[in-house]
Amino acid sequence: MKTLLKNCLFSALVFVLGFVLIEGTSSGIIIAHKVWISLRTHHPSYIRYDRELGWVSIPNYYDKDCFAPGVYLRTNSRGFRGNQETADPIPPGKVRLICSGDSFTLGDGVDNDHTWCQRLASMNNSLETVNMGESGYGLDQMYLGYRRDGMSFGDDIHVLAVIGDDFRRMDCSDMVGCQNKPVLRLRNESLVVTNVPVPREPRLARWWRWNGRSLRELRTVQLSEAGLSRITPRKPLAGPTPALCQTVSKVIDELRSLNSEKSRVFVLAYLPTQEDYYGTDPSFAFWRTFLRQEAARTGLPLIDLTEDFQKLSPQEVRRLFIQPNPSRPTFGAGHYSDEGNEFVARELYSDLLSRPEIQRKFAERRQIAATFGSQ
Repeated sequence: MKTLLKNCLFSALVFVLGFVLIEGTSSGIIIAHKVWISLRTHHPSYIRYDRELGWVSIPNYYDKDCFAPGVYLRTNSRGFRGNQETADPIPPGKVRLICSGDSFTLGDGVDNDHTWCQRLASMNNSLETVNMGESGYGLDQMYLGYRRDGMSFGDDIHVLAVIGDDFRRMDCSDMVGCQNKPVLRLRNESLVVTNVPVPREPRLARWWRWNGRSLRELRTVQLSEAGLSRITPRKPLAGPTPALCQTVSKVIDELRSLNSEKSRVFVLAYLPTQEDYYGTDPSFAFWRTFLRQEAARTGLPLIDLTEDFQKLSPQEVRRLFIQPNPSRPTFGAGHYSDEGNEFVARELYSDLLSRPEIQRKFAERRQIAATFGSQ
C-alpha cells in the first residue's frame, strides 16, 4: 500500500509538473507571438523626435501597410497626413480647414482616405482640409504645434478636436512617456513652456512603452509588478485640478487670439470615445462640461458629438470603433473605424455648414475665385 501510495503521489506530481511545463510553454509561445506582432505593427515608425514638441510625424513618409495590411499612411513635405501638398496660399475657390488633434484626428487604424478630416473634404469640392493630428498629443502639444507649424500658411477654419484623455496628458506628474514631451505651466497669467528641449526617450523605455502591454500578460511580470506596487505604490492619475483648468482656459484663449489675428474661424470639437459612451471615466464628463463653460465664456462654437453617439445602440457604437482582432493584428484598436470616421465627419460637416460665420467664409472664397477668374 505504501508503494502504491508513493507511486500515485509521484504520478500526480509528474502530471502537475508536466501540466505546468506545457501550460507555461504554451503561454510563453503565445506571448512571444504577440510581442513579435507588436514589434512589427505596433511601433509607429512614422514618428520622429522633436526637441520642441516631443515627437512629430516624419515628412514625406509612406508605408502601405502602416496600421494593417493595405492600410496605408502618407505624409506630405510638412509632415501633415495627406496625399497632397499644403501650399502657403489658399487655392482660389477653396476654403481651407485645419484639423488639429491627437490620434483620433490623425486617423490611427485607417488609411488617408478614411480619416474624418479627409472625409470632410470629400463632402464638398470647395473644401480643402489639412490634417495636423499627431498620435498621443495632449492639448498642450496641439497648441504648441499649431502655434509653430499652423500659423505659417493660410487657412479659413481651425477645428481643434479633443478627447477626454487630451487634458490628462497635460498633467505629467505620473504618466508614462511624460519625460519626452513639453509641459505647459501658467505663471503670472502667462503660459510658460517647460521641459524643453525635450529629452530624448531612452530606447529601452520606448521599446517597453510600445511592447510592454504584451509582456505584462506573463504571470511572472504580473507577480513582480504586484510586489513592486506594495513596496512603491503608484500614485493614481491626477483628476481635473484648478491649476490644470486654468491652464486649459489660457490655452483656449491663446488659440482664440492666434486665430483672430488671421481672421480664422476657430471651432472647438469634442470627439467621444468608448469611455464617453459607457461612462467609465468620470473625468471625461467633467471636461465636456468644462468645454461648454469655456465656449460660453469665450463665445467660441463648440461641437460635442457625445450625445449623437449616445443615441446609438451598443452594437452600432461597436462598429464605429476598431476592435482588437488577434487573427489580424492592427495598430489602432479603440480608435474610429472607417464607419466611425464617416459618422464623425458627417456630423461635423452638418454642424459646421449650419454656422453663419462659416457660410460667410465660403461666400468670401467664391467671390475671390470669381474675381481671380475674371482677371
